[in-house]
Amino acid sequence: MSASTDLYMTLIMMSLCSQEDTNVNADHKVKCKGFRKIASDGDILKFRCFFYDTIYQSLQKSVATLPKIENFMSSALVVMEKYKSRSGPKLTSVLKADTYEGILLTPTNADKLNQARNKLVDSLCHCITARFCDMSSDVLRAMRLIDFQYWPEADASGDFGDEELDCLVNHFRPPLGIT
Repeated sequence: MSASTDLYMTLIMMSLCSQEDTNVNADHKVKCKGFRKIASDGDILKFRCFFYDTIYQSLQKSVATLPKIENFMSSALVVMEKYKSRSGPKLTSVLKADTYEGILLTPTNADKLNQARNKLVDSLCHCITARFCDMSSDVLRAMRLIDFQYWPEADASGDFGDEELDCLVNHFRPPLGIT
């Protein structure tokens, strides 16, 4: 999170500098002052930490194959559901502090924070579930063949993947013009 905090603080500093610049118009100064107030708000920082725990840590992983994405999304949903009842590590560290990198943190209304957090997690989980609802379709399930991690150590029967391959061939036959 240090890179995002550096960017965050850089924006605040840019805002401060523009406040002192005499060549900046009055509207810009007012906007910068408002931004500085929002950016240095402790509750905003707490939600940034919550986003770091949920979004960045849970969803910003680099995965390459469809089967891995399916497992990854299932795991991310479980982690996010856990954060409805408890804070993640980054948010916990900020909730226990009076200041964070020079930003004064005001006491948090725990009920208000929990309500907002639960609403956000519910919305994220709903959107992810809706977006990846077809992950259990036969064709997508058959895509496990492309990832060697899902292959058995040894296939004594000799028919590993036959059913999945048939499913994929039947699905892609029309678009490929194969009769």
